[in-house]
Amino acid sequence: MEDENAVPILNDLLNREQCGLASRLMGSTMFVSVAGVEAHELVRRLAREAKENASLLTDLILRLGGALGPRRINARMAELHFQEVRHLLPILLTEHEALVGVYESASSRLASLTDAAAMVGRILSSHREGRSALHQILSIQANRVSA
Repeated sequence: MEDENAVPILNDLLNREQCGLASRLMGSTMFVSVAGVEAHELVRRLAREAKENASLLTDLILRLGGALGPRRINARMAELHFQEVRHLLPILLTEHEALVGVYESASSRLASLTDAAAMVGRILSSHREGRSALHQILSIQANRVSA
């Protein structure tokens, strides 16, 4: 694959990082109950990672000589302020599951470009870890409710 053919794939990944819930949470105010402190820390970590991922993808696109595509706005993310953290976790999990699938597909399509494949692989690994952590927190919360 030529570098210029990788740019649309990378721009799609960048757009997904920038328009997702995780990237919007850095600037939002969430309600955190005592039982939600651990979940809040995870949400903050996922938000930081989304910002870092977007930065890495931006740098790679520019290094490959590409231009950044237009950023889409996700209207569903308009009312994030003052949401309770536990209500955001299922949305984040769904988002991470979708991101894992998109990154897996991109990874195979970018396999011939060493730098791009390596970076996409690192971000994919991060999203898999986030997905696992979200499953774990949601499981703990479900057990608290049923107890």
